[in-house]
Amino acid sequence: MLVVLAIIFILAAMLFPVYEAVQAKAEGATCLSNMRNLGVASRIYADDYDGTIVPASIAAGIKQRHDNLVRSQIDAGESSGGLISTREQSREVPL
Repeated sequence: MLVVLAIIFILAAMLFPVYEAVQAKAEGATCLSNMRNLGVASRIYADDYDGTIVPASIAAGIKQRHDNLVRSQIDAGESSGGLISTREQSREVPL
């Protein structure tokens, strides 16, 4: 019985890095999809408004909401003992 448990734990330990790599790849695909959607939305906006790009005031408002969200997640991580995943921090990209 103990040998079976040991084998299961060894196999699980070997699979954790693979799972993390797959999860990181999925997050990358999600990010790429989001960037594509932003590009499509910008193009649709420009088509609707005779080639005008998204006004800076709108883009600044989106960035401010994003910064507030990131800041709140960092604050929540600090209050929970400093456990903040780098995934949350890596999403803060200037517009």
